[in-house]
Amino acid sequence: MKRFLILCLGLIAFANATHKITIKEDRIEAGQTFHLQLQIPLKELPKNRSTPRLKTRNDFKLLGLDSAKKPMTYEALTTAHAGHRITVDTAQIYTFQVKAPQKTGQFDLGSLSWKVNGKQSIISDKYQVTISRPYSAPALEASMTSSKQRVYEGEQFGISFELHSYENCMGVLGSDSVDFGNNFTSYRNDNLKTESKSFGNHESLTTIPFAWWLIPNKSGTLEIPAYKFKYTSKSEPKTVKEEKQVNGHTYTSTRTTQEHVEKEAFTAPISITVLPLPTRGMPTDFSGMVGSYKFKVSFDRTKIKIGESLTLIINISGDGAIGKITNPKLPDLSDFRWELPEIDINERIEDTKVITTKDIKMALYPRNAGTFKIPAITYSWFNPSKKKYEKASAGPWTIEVE
Repeated sequence: MKRFLILCLGLIAFANATHKITIKEDRIEAGQTFHLQLQIPLKELPKNRSTPRLKTRNDFKLLGLDSAKKPMTYEALTTAHAGHRITVDTAQIYTFQVKAPQKTGQFDLGSLSWKVNGKQSIISDKYQVTISRPYSAPALEASMTSSKQRVYEGEQFGISFELHSYENCMGVLGSDSVDFGNNFTSYRNDNLKTESKSFGNHESLTTIPFAWWLIPNKSGTLEIPAYKFKYTSKSEPKTVKEEKQVNGHTYTSTRTTQEHVEKEAFTAPISITVLPLPTRGMPTDFSGMVGSYKFKVSFDRTKIKIGESLTLIINISGDGAIGKITNPKLPDLSDFRWELPEIDINERIEDTKVITTKDIKMALYPRNAGTFKIPAITYSWFNPSKKKYEKASAGPWTIEVE
């Protein structure tokens, strides 16, 4: 009974002990070795005790343990004036050498325990530690993705970017113009809509969808070159010592400085497989366009008088080559004379594609009175999503001239 009472008193005494658990370093970086210190005043140490044990969690690794007697400063509550006073005692200081995991954020380092009078006792059930990204690591990481990995020659596809910025990134300055070479025809998106997500520890992820659209000009395995982003990063803090003479006395002070350094982040290049257009089923009047297209042809009127004109109106739109649509082959119009056509080409962004529209207007003047037959006008293209050639036709028309 007496032994049990002594054991209980020993545990109660340690529970009320003025121990401190601290991290020696001001900042812990991923993969860095740091030191966890347990400080206990000598006068409060249990006599019958084991060496403290650190049971690590979350990929922290214990490398070693040192123990020494040193002065310990702590804040204690005074009963006389219900205030605080600073107390200095000699303490037993246990220093655990720990290696941080290769990840950032706030994590539970683990638990501290030891045996007091033969019974296991918890010193601290958990201890939260913040792991920061090393200043030597890139403050910005960039990646590039393609909307398609396999395309046909002449087929449109988009590339997007992701920018992962970390706590030491001061801002993205922009990107240089990129040369896609002769392998691709490129179209830059001037109406970018970015999407950003923020995480803990000043991290953020910015997505730039469909920053460029590309059209391969030949078949084979083609490489989209790496893309470069410029940004500003904070360097590792440096302590600067300064001395100042005042009235014959030397005063020394220190200050911490951090430089802002311009750096570059590169995406990895991307390989794209470009398939040749199939020869089987290719129409003799194939326009050369690749994509999904709409084709319309009409006349503003079909009854006119000699000396008047009628207008042939052709509208072609599709998501193939950007800013370029070939003209349809026109039938024999020798019964008419015509002026140079008015051609208007426009591009617009629609969802994840760029639609090119071509409007053609051509005035026709009949040479003679009578009834004239104008044959149908056709237009063909290759639809990569359906993997086949498609054709649209309009007409024929009957034109009456008085």
